[in-house]
Amino acid sequence: MPGDELHVLVDRSEISQMICRLALGMDLRDREMFQSCWADEFYLSVPPLAGDAVPLEGNMRAEEHARNVIAMLSEFTATQHVLANHLIDVEGDTANCCAYLIGTHTLAGVEDGDPIQTIGARYDFQCNRTPQGWKITNMKWTRYWSTGNGGLWDIVGKRVAAKAEAES
Repeated sequence: MPGDELHVLVDRSEISQMICRLALGMDLRDREMFQSCWADEFYLSVPPLAGDAVPLEGNMRAEEHARNVIAMLSEFTATQHVLANHLIDVEGDTANCCAYLIGTHTLAGVEDGDPIQTIGARYDFQCNRTPQGWKITNMKWTRYWSTGNGGLWDIVGKRVAAKAEAES
């Protein structure tokens, strides 16, 4: 029915906008914007990026995850996460979304190597409709390729770990 098709198009648009807010929240270091994309509790599967300084695998809570990710990304001089090619399948109040990532991370003042690393990856999201809008309930991140200085993540991980130790 035409009404159902329109509803699915609106849902896809809302999910796509949520994915864009996720990327923008990371790059603006806007913890509230980034956190608003996640269900209160969700499952995450991302290979370690900055050692074990920020947990990226297992059951997560949105508030803690947002605090950790924004703290980690804030150690970079700049980042740009481009999430494109959103392929969204909506079934009632649940949806699956695949999106490609080109993520560029820069770190000024690096003594050895390139101050930039770019990653090509794929995000696979499972989302649920909530009273507050669509939220991510499960996310898997798969790296396809990277260029530049992968050691930037080691530097960032050490900085994050040192700050966490200083605060405790």
